[in-house]
Amino acid sequence: MFRTVSVVGALVVGLCLPSARAQTPFGGDDTGFLPPAANAKCEAGAAKAAGKLIACIDKCHASRASGKLADDTAEDACEKTLSTGKSCAQVFAASIAKLSGCPSCINGTTMANFAGTMEALVDGGNSMIYCGGAPTCTMTTFNFTVNSSGGGPLTDSSWDDGSMTQPSVGAACSVTVKAPSGDIVLVGTLGDAWTITGHTGFSSCVLTGGCNANGGTCTSCNGVDAPTSCPPLGIPNCTDNRPSCSTGLNGNASAMAHVTCTP
Repeated sequence: MFRTVSVVGALVVGLCLPSARAQTPFGGDDTGFLPPAANAKCEAGAAKAAGKLIACIDKCHASRASGKLADDTAEDACEKTLSTGKSCAQVFAASIAKLSGCPSCINGTTMANFAGTMEALVDGGNSMIYCGGAPTCTMTTFNFTVNSSGGGPLTDSSWDDGSMTQPSVGAACSVTVKAPSGDIVLVGTLGDAWTITGHTGFSSCVLTGGCNANGGTCTSCNGVDAPTSCPPLGIPNCTDNRPSCSTGLNGNASAMAHVTCTP
């Protein structure tokens, strides 16, 4: 922070009201008065302590940004209320208490108010430094499709299982699912089901939207449809979020799942 000591010095002495005798104001856009010789050492000390206070608050913010401080409660404690007595405000108060030859305007009460004002100012300007932020995700429904392959006269078709991510791997707001695997004639818990394996940027992602039977049947399925296509003569089914067909020979199948993610 540029010119920290001089700026906070002006703020510190700005708390002091002029006495009956003439005092020289800082001038320009700075409040406060140039200190008389009797108070100069105290006010210089207060300004130095104020500069350290602001630097300390900045350090708390940096620790929160890096993850060293886990949450806002820990960051506030760093600024004000550590049990060790080493928070920014506590160290500042201890420094002020050591000063001597101070004017009446520099005391425990006025300096505590000053510390609160500085914390509010630095906290308020924090977004100008830490301005990138996390991406803002919006509620989104993603539609996934799995196909099967290998269906022949003697071999059942099997789901082409695997991990799928939408809209893309590495996207700021995304969800990853695992498609079902194995023989398409396996029903429900005889095989594996659609599952959500992870999400980025969203607070939650769930299979949602009921079940479209597509001319077949649905049992205990939500967000997973019965297959949209099956091998010849196959009847589509969804049980426990696993799509299946009544036959797996001489053709392949296709099925969909629907995931809604909320920020």
